Amino acid sequence: MPEGTVLSFSGSWSSGIALLEIKNGRGIDMVNCEASPTIRAFRSAYPDGNPVGKRIRYSIGELGLLAGFTPMGGGRRVVTDE
Repeated sequence: MPEGTVLSFSGSWSSGIALLEIKNGRGIDMVNCEASPTIRAFRSAYPDGNPVGKRIRYSIGELGLLAGFTPMGGGRRVVTDE
């Protein structure tokens, strides 16, 4: 499972698909994700709901969307593709 630092998150509740930009050891991954479930997951994982600047381990599902992530430095895995 790759890990990296979240550089940006572009999306809103009503946008449908959002974009997560993650810097990792290979460069920068631009990861599409379902907006609402991902926003809920960030709010569950971080007190301020903001993932920018945070390190995560993440997985990409069969459709190329963010499947889930685990906050680095503690925290449980959060699944975004349910």
